[in-house]
Amino acid sequence: MDHISRRNFLKTATLTGAALGLSGTLPRWVKGVLAQPPLPPDLAVVKGAPEAAVRKAVELLGGISKFVKSGDKVVLKPNASFANTPDWGSTTTPEVLTAVAKLCLEAGAKRILVMDNPLRASESCREKTGLGKACEALAQR
Repeated sequence: MDHISRRNFLKTATLTGAALGLSGTLPRWVKGVLAQPPLPPDLAVVKGAPEAAVRKAVELLGGISKFVKSGDKVVLKPNASFANTPDWGSTTTPEVLTAVAKLCLEAGAKRILVMDNPLRASESCREKTGLGKACEALAQR
């Protein structure tokens, strides 16, 4: 059995696709897919201060009203599995959690629950990540 290298396979597939496209012999379903309007993004990458970045990212995804309606009960699942401080980058920062919760409240959320399944003792995770204090502050609103 002859083996084809990855490079040759990709080269052949690309040239074949280009030849079919230029010759107008693409199958109808491929033409239909290519003619569809682009889908809205489902990922946004934004840099900056946490609250401003969260607001901009949610705006790029279609706005908070795309996800939360007035009267909704919302569950936020931060990444709080590890008892690490936010500077480790392994957990959601309290500022990001707070910014998302604020957006939900602004959209009219009736109730917000913050839930996770930590891999370590939950009390330690809440304390070291700072998410416990963030939730307490949100509860005071």
